[in-house]
Amino acid sequence: MAIYVGIEQDSFSVRAAIVRSQFGRTQIVRFVELWLSQFPAAEHVLEASPGDAPATPAPPSPARQAVAEILRLAGPNAELVAAMPTEDVSLRRVELPAAAAKKVDELLPFEVESLIPFEADAALLEHQSIESTDPSKLRLLVCAAPKARIRQRLDELAAAGIDPGALVPSAASLAGLASFLPTFAAAEAPQMLVCMLVDRTEVCIVRKGRCELARTISAGHRQIEEIGYAEPPIGSEAERLVRELKQTITSYRMQGGAEPEGTWLLGLTDPSGMLVRWAAAALGRSVELFAMPDVAAAPKASEPALDPVAKARFAVPLGLVGQVISRQRTIDLRKGEFVRTRQLGLARELAPLLGVAAAAVFLAWGFSVYAQFSVLRARREVLESELARLSRTHLGQETTSVSEARDLLERGRTNPDPMPQWTALDALLAVSNAIPDTITHDVQRLQIDLAQDRSEGHFELQGVVGTIEESDRIRASLAEVRCFQNLAQAGATTPAADGRRQYRLEADIRCPDERRASDETGRRRRRSSGGSGGSGSGGSSSQGGE
Repeated sequence: MAIYVGIEQDSFSVRAAIVRSQFGRTQIVRFVELWLSQFPAAEHVLEASPGDAPATPAPPSPARQAVAEILRLAGPNAELVAAMPTEDVSLRRVELPAAAAKKVDELLPFEVESLIPFEADAALLEHQSIESTDPSKLRLLVCAAPKARIRQRLDELAAAGIDPGALVPSAASLAGLASFLPTFAAAEAPQMLVCMLVDRTEVCIVRKGRCELARTISAGHRQIEEIGYAEPPIGSEAERLVRELKQTITSYRMQGGAEPEGTWLLGLTDPSGMLVRWAAAALGRSVELFAMPDVAAAPKASEPALDPVAKARFAVPLGLVGQVISRQRTIDLRKGEFVRTRQLGLARELAPLLGVAAAAVFLAWGFSVYAQFSVLRARREVLESELARLSRTHLGQETTSVSEARDLLERGRTNPDPMPQWTALDALLAVSNAIPDTITHDVQRLQIDLAQDRSEGHFELQGVVGTIEESDRIRASLAEVRCFQNLAQAGATTPAADGRRQYRLEADIRCPDERRASDETGRRRRRSSGGSGGSGSGGSSSQGGE
């Protein structure tokens, strides 16, 4: 959470807007105005003579006391934002080719040298972008301020107890009000903000929440009161104020801007609305009181809620904060050699907070490590359980050790060899070997039925040979096959075409239990069979003829 305090001081009072920013949301905490007359003024203290009692130190100035009270109300570590008088700076609109966007800081001194009333080398240049209708052009609002005047302004603020984190031209700060009013920030047409103070008037033309023109006129509410809100006489300060307001609109139009859609009055207005009506009549256009955003927190019982006229007095302080919290680049003269340096005192003030933050980070890190360890431990248990299941099923021995499982896999299984004892291919090979090469044999039907365990089944062969003797020789050869049991001729031989003889043999397939005696013998067989887990399948049937 960050606290921002926009602060403005004149010869009568100190006004401040206190804003809280947290998680991307901003809230106006309160508006504060303290009159300098309510604080004791510092008296001149004579030098004490030798031997006299020590002189009582003089109290701080009323402005310094008012600022101290505002900081007390804002709370510790509040970030101050102050205004730079616009009459001390030069605000100019500059156009550059769009291709020069990355070299703006290098080109600006040459572009504004002929536009500003002082030496560019002795000035601080700051800029912000303005929307351009021509995509080939880059339009900028450039602020040039003499470095000596910036340094003097910072000294003045320091004397009042103000060490600002940002220094914004007072007239340009009015555009910061768009940070608190989304509808105002989204307005497509230009809006003219006129903030009347005691002896000056701040003017800012805003479009889409961006300042496109800003200036200060050295005449304000006092000069209008002097003529009693009447038509300003020619040559008076009030008449000059009206004339320069009209010239501001004309200058904006000549630089390519559209006619301002609305003119809004802020600053030291009056509840009767006389100033609003006077401005509308003098300018010849509609003028309305600007609707300032409300305070988010409920006011205390001792602090009555502010009406729209009273809130209008805080336009500049609130605009200063709005410029700082804006997500777009805005003009800030606290840069370069004027950037505020962090002091050790601030670090000491933040030490308790930093300690709490470090402890929270350490606890979060410890919890993260424990959570990761728990996840990995649970994953290890799952993997060990799966390894135990697979080793028990496929290796014949349960283990949760990876190295032990690898050794078991290299040694082979301790259970009997899973290779089938007899396959349909073995039966076909036996038939082929039983038929001598000298016999012309035609297979008309061959059927091999094996049980699920491949150790039992039925065999049937029907073929055609030249003579009965040849069929006897084939039967005798098949009888020597170890897995063919009860081999018999099914019926007598019968004549076939061309004087040949047709015969039919049947046998049971029953292989003796000859499992390998050792794992080494089983490994040799697997290697000889190419590492296959088996050939053929149970219940196979083959038949053919030629």
